[in-house]
Amino acid sequence: MTLQEVRNTYETKTKQVLDARAEKKEISRLMAKIEILNNAGIENAMVNAAIRKDTTTKLEHLDNVCKEIVASMPIYSKTTKENRKWNPSRQYGISNQVALLTGILSGIQYSASEHREQMLAVTGLDSDIIESALEAFGSPSYYSKNYGIVIPEVPYDIEKINENLAMLENILDVQLDRVKITNSVMSSKFETARLSAERASTKALETMIAASGAFTMSY
Repeated sequence: MTLQEVRNTYETKTKQVLDARAEKKEISRLMAKIEILNNAGIENAMVNAAIRKDTTTKLEHLDNVCKEIVASMPIYSKTTKENRKWNPSRQYGISNQVALLTGILSGIQYSASEHREQMLAVTGLDSDIIESALEAFGSPSYYSKNYGIVIPEVPYDIEKINENLAMLENILDVQLDRVKITNSVMSSKFETARLSAERASTKALETMIAASGAFTMSY
């Protein structure tokens, strides 16, 4: 056997081995996928993930539509001395979807009437359901620099939150991730806000006392 024949034989065998390895690897990959498809738990997780993705995509689209409505119809604000902007106020710490949805609701609620009319027409929502949904979330306490006091919280209502979100799911044809809408999670959010407000109030008072003392000494 010549050197070239040996080389040809080696190359042929090498290709056969590599092809066999590639085939086994592909068989193993496909069998793993088949195993996943046969697993009801994994299948349900995949379906839920797809639903969550669809819901998030739709809410992001609605958010962008509302933003575009504001941008395409400039309305001057005497308060801010500039054209109005899309300004959503989102509920964080529950889920990205709830954050997106509450942002859309609050953004619509506090938009100029001309913008709001178009947003309601595009989304299929109405002012009553928006108001009801946002009120159900309540509002945590916070320190107001303008008034120099802690603004008390407005309590949340878990039952009403879920009732309103169920109606919104029906109107918008989405399925929200509501796993974290519990008394434990909401209570923690409000407690964190209360402590933050109290710290801000204490710091403001200390700053005022220090400033007063410095003024007295200089006088």
